Amino acid sequence: MAASLKDQNLPFVIENFFDKLSYRFRSENDLSDITWALGESCPKFQQLFLKFFFNEISDFPKITVFKREHTEDYCRPDFYIRADDVDYVIECKINDRNQHFEDYKLQFPKARFGYITNYALSYPDKDFVIKEWKDFKSYLTQALMHVADEKTKALISGYVGYLTNVCGIFNLKKMKLTDLSSLYHFNQLIRKIATSLENRETGLYNQGKPFDIFRSGQYFSLKIDETESIYPWLGIYYTERVCIYFEINEKWCKPIYSTIDINKLASGGEFYEAPYYDTDCGAAYTFELRDKYFVEFNDETTTVEEQERIVRSFVTEVLHAIGL
Repeated sequence: MAASLKDQNLPFVIENFFDKLSYRFRSENDLSDITWALGESCPKFQQLFLKFFFNEISDFPKITVFKREHTEDYCRPDFYIRADDVDYVIECKINDRNQHFEDYKLQFPKARFGYITNYALSYPDKDFVIKEWKDFKSYLTQALMHVADEKTKALISGYVGYLTNVCGIFNLKKMKLTDLSSLYHFNQLIRKIATSLENRETGLYNQGKPFDIFRSGQYFSLKIDETESIYPWLGIYYTERVCIYFEINEKWCKPIYSTIDINKLASGGEFYEAPYYDTDCGAAYTFELRDKYFVEFNDETTTVEEQERIVRSFVTEVLHAIGL
């Protein structure tokens, strides 16, 4: 019975694992590395990855080489694959438009070539099969309907979630923009808290940049001794997932950043989750408000005063945890 329950939870565990990877490993190289790792762990995924580009190959090709960043002279394609004694070279792109079509043809004259991007790309040479990541997501989603092994299905499904987050492949939902007034009031609350932390000298900083692509909030100055200040960030992060968080950025908080050992803070606090390293806005340590307090903050019965107490307690506890 215990093994059965464990297996029932497996899809959720794997989905959560890939979801967490998508917050931290978002670059072009990260996507290729995780694609390779899944291929090495899951033979079915290797077959699907190759067949997505080259539909003419057999349903069950004999793949003898599945190599990441194969180096040969001056070329280093993302994937070098040998299947049924045929060589395949596949290049993966996210936003990068520095193409290497002719280099690959010179270096691998007998290979078939696949190119996959998150933008529209055309190239007249029929030797190159050009695809988009959004189409790979659709292809895998359809293929999952015919995968019988539950562990294989869970792995590939988790990867689909990762791919969706990293490449921003979303079906837009109906929006209600009148609710955005809450964002204005949230930012006002952040400014109030940032300038009134008890027993700390603070002030607003860089007020012209309260927004980045996935977040809204405020940099503020925090004096750590008579001559030196740091400039942390407090705000809200929003994609499909939303959280309130506090950030200690290496560039703006160097004296404190260099002293933080997140392993010692791994259990989190009353108000903050275990911190983690993040690079979305430069190297930084990120502290998120615990889910239960995020839910309480958004509960329709929570008053404005109680919302302020939650965020203020969160910030104060983080500052205490990092020695301020």
